Amino acid sequence: MFLFAPSALAAAGGATLYVSESCGSYTVGDTFPVSIMVYTGGAPINAAEGVLNFTADSLEVEAISKDSSVFVLWTEEPSYSNRDGEIRFSGGVPNPGYTGSVGTILDIVFRVKDSGIAALDFSDARVLANDGKGTDILSGTGGASYTCVQKPAERAVLEEAERAGKMPGEGIIPFLVGIASIAAILAVSVAVYRWTNRKFPNPKL
Repeated sequence: MFLFAPSALAAAGGATLYVSESCGSYTVGDTFPVSIMVYTGGAPINAAEGVLNFTADSLEVEAISKDSSVFVLWTEEPSYSNRDGEIRFSGGVPNPGYTGSVGTILDIVFRVKDSGIAALDFSDARVLANDGKGTDILSGTGGASYTCVQKPAERAVLEEAERAGKMPGEGIIPFLVGIASIAAILAVSVAVYRWTNRKFPNPKL
């Protein structure tokens, strides 16, 4: 897991949109959170918008949330499409704007659905300054790249058994116990039969 340092893209000044985790390795079936972040470059901002594109063959969105966002106004609700592999956002904050240096725009939970290299990158992005003119001060974006791998066969079997409500071998154990019980009953029956039908030597007169 690697946390992106916005200063790498903002060295020349201006604002930056980036993903909180720029790389990582995950297994098919895993879920993991990331956030769309804004680095303001020291200038108050009042809006940001864009599209975060993701590799739909390997990832799918399970949830998005604006609960922790620095924005309180949304020209349209954040949305996503797992078919098209995109997350759209467009939000803002009233005057005097957002005056912090780094803020969260949107929280996302991804699920890994297949192996491969999954990429995140921005398109159609803007960050508007709170200068009364809506100046776009976006100077760069920072995407992400994740390695998605298949889960080991043993883990896959266990997870499938858990989903079915039983562990591997759970069906055979009662069968073997039943066989053992029958064998024990037969052994006792044979012993009783032999005892009741035993022969004693004739007493000598």
